[in-house]
Amino acid sequence: MLPRAIDSILKQSGPWEIILINDDPADLETNKLLVSYARKSTFTRNIVIAPPREHRGFSKAVNHGIALATGDVGIVLADDDALCPDWLYAVDHWFTKKPDLVALWADYFITYDWKNFNSVEAPGADFAMLKEKQVIPGGGTAVRMNVLKREGLDETLAHNEDWDLMLRVLRHGRGMSVPGYHCMIVHSHPHSKSVVNLPAVAETSALIKRRIAEGRYEHAADCWCKRT
Repeated sequence: MLPRAIDSILKQSGPWEIILINDDPADLETNKLLVSYARKSTFTRNIVIAPPREHRGFSKAVNHGIALATGDVGIVLADDDALCPDWLYAVDHWFTKKPDLVALWADYFITYDWKNFNSVEAPGADFAMLKEKQVIPGGGTAVRMNVLKREGLDETLAHNEDWDLMLRVLRHGRGMSVPGYHCMIVHSHPHSKSVVNLPAVAETSALIKRRIAEGRYEHAADCWCKRT
């Protein structure tokens, strides 16, 4: 899965920076793979391997990468996600055109068949849907870097970190979905090292809904921007 994720970035046009993070430094095979990609770095396409740290979990690893990033816009991409063709071109276009935009996302395919990539298309979201569940894809969603660095992932959450993040990000400005682009999100595959703990997922979902009811994500609804 990891080569497919990185290759989906390498195929993008324009200058960009990739921060590669291995959350398990003892995984020597992954470390070797990251080094091979880092050798492809150029002046306009900088590929950086984050300094190794102890195995600390997804959110802490992502926040480590965010702290190292230097660009104006950031995208968090897990090893089992992939960017759609020309997505970074669309990101650059819309963030330049709309200065008040803080988040941009594509439609996406949810893939359950990792081998053949038979997919189910998921439609663009609106804020009413976001208050009920995570409907903005974590993989491929672009966020202004100053907002991403300020908010980061909530390291106290074991699940649904991306849902909580988007609710907090949208307090800072407008969010928008762009039709015609489809990122890939793989929900399960045999190489995954994680096991989904459904009771824990339900628990964090309930926690986020309590935060919504308490007004913890205040003003986010007023910042919503309809699809282009």
